[in-house]
Amino acid sequence: MSKRTLILITLLIVVPVSIYFLMPGDKARIRKMIRKGAAAVEQENLDETMKAVSLSYRDEHGMTYLLLKKGFERFFRMFDDIEVDIEKVDVTVDDDAASSEIYVRVIATRGTERSYIVGDAADPLKIVFSLEKEKIRWQITSARGMPGYYY
Repeated sequence: MSKRTLILITLLIVVPVSIYFLMPGDKARIRKMIRKGAAAVEQENLDETMKAVSLSYRDEHGMTYLLLKKGFERFFRMFDDIEVDIEKVDVTVDDDAASSEIYVRVIATRGTERSYIVGDAADPLKIVFSLEKEKIRWQITSARGMPGYYY
């Protein structure tokens, strides 16, 4: 066996194995997407916030993608200095569908008053996201446990 053939065989084995172990898995991608969405909410960046949401979104309050987007617009107008504290993210993946339980607190300022908007100091709010893999990325298709009073 020539040196060139040996190098080629080694590359054909090492490269795919390296990619497999170095590429983040679906659970890591979902966790990252949720954290990026939380950061977008803190920055009051509507476009980045909605990137994680599927166009076919529908939740327990009857919210759709467009209604949710309008709800975030109102939320961003009502509150300043938004702080999202994600205490825990649990992710379960099953092929092209996934579920994520997050435990979250949101603190914000309205006028001169700063208070908890979601959850409280002792107990974060549990929100369950249903996700689907759309093309190459995960998207939130519904949510349970979201407070409906700001929609």
